[in-house]
Amino acid sequence: MKKNKANTQQGFTLIELMVVVAIIGILSSIALPQYARYQLETKVMSAYAEIAARKIYHETSANKGDDIDAAIIESQNCTILESLDDGVGSVVCAIKDAPSQITNATVTLSRTAAGVWTCATTGIHTAASTDGGDQVAEAGNADLLPADCASTDTSS
Repeated sequence: MKKNKANTQQGFTLIELMVVVAIIGILSSIALPQYARYQLETKVMSAYAEIAARKIYHETSANKGDDIDAAIIESQNCTILESLDDGVGSVVCAIKDAPSQITNATVTLSRTAAGVWTCATTGIHTAASTDGGDQVAEAGNADLLPADCASTDTSS
């Protein structure tokens, strides 16, 4: 009598496992930088949204002729410093708990006596340079900044 031995495969071969690990590595190398960029953009936009809401308070005070003494306000994303004197003022957000690319970053809204608001940022870095320094958000990474903001950093 012949015994019928079925050659069934049990488990995965080493090559199959290595292919799966390689695919996961490739996907991770694409996903992690995109996630880091998403974190940066979210943090900057959240900071901008928090100080943009303060413009109403400044406009109301300016229309009444009131001044706002320098005040520090702690919020979830910012340490906000605001002031208004004779219609000229500013609202500055020092971003808190930020990713390393935007450590010590600020978003500033400034009001002229004519009621015109401008926005500027400092310290918003988007990529590590090869010499160990940081690159400042430039035209290629301008989408990290709010639409009406400009980076005032001069370092590269």
